[in-house]
Amino acid sequence: MSSRVLPALLAFCSLSIACTTTTTKGDADTPKPNTDAAPSGEPEPDWSDTDPGEPEPDPNEQPPVARADQLLACPTEQGNALANYCTQDGKLAGSWVPVDTLKVPDDVVIIFNAEGPDASKQNRLLIATRGDELYIEHVTCGACRRVLGQGFMGHVSHLSEDQRRELQTRLGLDGATPVLDSTAAWASFCGDERGKGALTQIASKTEGEATGGRGR
Repeated sequence: MSSRVLPALLAFCSLSIACTTTTTKGDADTPKPNTDAAPSGEPEPDWSDTDPGEPEPDPNEQPPVARADQLLACPTEQGNALANYCTQDGKLAGSWVPVDTLKVPDDVVIIFNAEGPDASKQNRLLIATRGDELYIEHVTCGACRRVLGQGFMGHVSHLSEDQRRELQTRLGLDGATPVLDSTAAWASFCGDERGKGALTQIASKTEGEATGGRGR
């Protein structure tokens, strides 16, 4: 009797050990294979949102030019702005502000960027565009307790001819510079040797030299 029971008992114990498993949180969270998949020979459905018939978006494509009704109302008070440029319809086309208050978006295209020769002053000039938006960051003393300089943000296409000229004069470009009436014109000027030279000189100016004719 005992000779028949012992082998059966050993077999039962071996079977119990072999079937015992430990489940961890990772195992529980692992998705189980889909047993309802489509039979081989039939294409898997494509659940992606991308339409293969649509072209890939161009990362360098610029946003459309802002309409006049999308511009902010021209402020009745200057506030912290150094100068405001308003349209005849009372819309804000651009502003000069203290450079440390200028917010340059992350998705701009930088068309000029230069530092002054005196590293102790930390002065620099950056010009960037986004669609018809122009951003100018002119730091005349980056090493000062408060960063000094001026910054511009605005829509070139909505500036008047006089405002575009005043914008260039305030930056430090001379009267012989042609009026830049679009961000494409600014990009072309920044890429031209004459333009690069003029802007590099502006980047090297210190606070006193840069503000001499502006009357801040």
